[in-house]
Amino acid sequence: LLVVAGTVLDADAAPVVPARPSCWLPIHVSVGSVSSGVFLVSGVASTLFLRALNAEKRPDTRLARLMQRLPDARAHDRLA
Repeated sequence: LLVVAGTVLDADAAPVVPARPSCWLPIHVSVGSVSSGVFLVSGVASTLFLRALNAEKRPDTRLARLMQRLPDARAHDRLA
């Protein structure tokens, strides 16, 4: 399917339109970068929270032994 899309649906690329100089561009890029970082940290913390809850329910698994090295589920919940 990708081969067909690449050969049949291929179109020539047009030249890139230059960005207009604006004072909002650095603000837009900065806010986008910061928000991506915040969502990444909260997503990782939420995943660790769910893994910690699962490890507390089944303490005899390999995951539970790994999660013992990390903070408990409440700490991950506060971070997320």
